[in-house]
Amino acid sequence: MAETVTIGVQSYLKRNPLGVLGLPFITAGIYGLYWYYKVNQEIQRFTRDDSISPVRSLMALIFGWLIIVPP
Repeated sequence: MAETVTIGVQSYLKRNPLGVLGLPFITAGIYGLYWYYKVNQEIQRFTRDDSISPVRSLMALIFGWLIIVPP
């Protein structure tokens, strides 16, 4: 289970690295995508930078390989 850490007035999750490495294998990669989205969302909240978009980051991760390896 993730531990909640408070920095300033915001709460963030301190995740177990073994869970982050192991769960994508069990969930066929879905947890890895969820983790990537949530981490980008927490970075956006922490830095208060609206130019960081968790959805855009996730789409770049999912579809970015099409640029490197065209169909």
